[in-house]
Amino acid sequence: LSPLEEKSGTKINTKFTAGLERDLAADFFSHLADGKLCGATTIVNWKHSRIASAAMALGCGSDQGCPRKYTKKEFDKMWQIQFQYKYSGTEEDGSTHKNSNQPSDGGSAGTKGHWAVSGSVVSEGFRPSSS
Repeated sequence: LSPLEEKSGTKINTKFTAGLERDLAADFFSHLADGKLCGATTIVNWKHSRIASAAMALGCGSDQGCPRKYTKKEFDKMWQIQFQYKYSGTEEDGSTHKNSNQPSDGGSAGTKGHWAVSGSVVSEGFRPSSS
């Protein structure tokens, strides 16, 4: 990932490892809720066999477009998960939307809305060398 870090100017965070999917999600959601990730792209490089667990911790299951598992022989797929805050008016009591698998309310006080999470899997088309 070093070339990506160098090119993008983004510091790679290595404090989360396989098995810490919930911690990764909690950290991600805290940055999403405080606005630090609005309009930004975050890249997560994860252990092959735990990618579905990471996606689920981020609130993306099969209903949102993320597969339940990643087969052992697939190495050219990129999972994309998008979070979009949907406003739907205001609440008189100023309460916020919360879900254990999604970020806390990203709207201002008194704003009613929810996080929409969607996922997709894209083939990168990597080919083994023909040497």
